[in-house]
Amino acid sequence: WIRQPLGKAMEWIGIIWGGGSIESGASFKSRFSISRDTSKNVLYLDISNLVAKDTGVYYCARRDTAVHLSERTVQKLNLKYVTTQRRMILGHCILFGLLSYSYGQSLISSASVVKRPGESVTVSCTVSGFSISGYYMHWIRQKTGKGLEWIGFIENGSGTRTWFAQSLQGQFSITKDTNKNMLYLEVKSLKAEDTAVYYCARSS
Repeated sequence: WIRQPLGKAMEWIGIIWGGGSIESGASFKSRFSISRDTSKNVLYLDISNLVAKDTGVYYCARRDTAVHLSERTVQKLNLKYVTTQRRMILGHCILFGLLSYSYGQSLISSASVVKRPGESVTVSCTVSGFSISGYYMHWIRQKTGKGLEWIGFIENGSGTRTWFAQSLQGQFSITKDTNKNMLYLEVKSLKAEDTAVYYCARSS
């Protein structure tokens, strides 16, 4: 397992060997646990007692696709194991949820999905700890190696008016379900450059 905090280098978390033994980086021994289910071919990473510094994009990798030295990843993942040129990934991260845990609030985006160029996708944000009707709700994205990019927001109350960044108008739509306290972002006619981590956020 490897993670990349926003704007920082990749960090090696740990490895589970073929025989089942586990090695972890010194700073990840206490709260991070790696396991697997070989019958389902699934790898797991459990993180206990989340803190803000745990925010990041988390990658799983086969040993020969990443090289680590002194807990630093020195060779990037071989992306052929993650996606292909004809496909794209719209990811999720829990940045805002992690930053607001101490206030009993969280905003958690839906799971990562893989789509082909030209298709459409709708991602959701499940909110707890406050009512989305009381705030302007935003969507933001961050492409790999780039800064945060504001997409748009939807007004508070029961209103449905939306505003978008000028360069993104027409391709994106924002809706909400105040009964379920959920926010949605639809992205139409997907292009390779839409690959990013998508965040939901509320106005302060």
